[in-house]
Amino acid sequence: MRREIDKWRSGRVMGHVTGWITGGNGIVYGIASLIAMFVTDAVVVVTVARMLSGQRLGQGRVLWTRLAGATAFTIYAAIGIYGILGVEQAT
Repeated sequence: MRREIDKWRSGRVMGHVTGWITGGNGIVYGIASLIAMFVTDAVVVVTVARMLSGQRLGQGRVLWTRLAGATAFTIYAAIGIYGILGVEQAT
C-alpha cells in the first residue's frame, strides 16, 4: 500500500488529489474523493486519507467519500446504460 501511495504522490494528477485529501475543507476532500473513485474504491480512499493524515477521519469526510462513491457509480451506470441502449439502436 505504501508503494501505491508513493506512486500517487509522485503522479501529476494524483499528487494534487493526495494534497486535497490531507488538507482543505470537506468540499475539497469530496472532490478529491470523487477523482480518486475513478482510480480506486471508497475503502482505499478512506485508508489512504487516514495514512496520509496520520489521524482518524471525521464523520463528515467519510460521508463525502460515500457521496463521491455513489456519484462515481451513478456515472458508470449511466455510461453503461447509454452504451447498452446505443448498441440496441445500432442493430
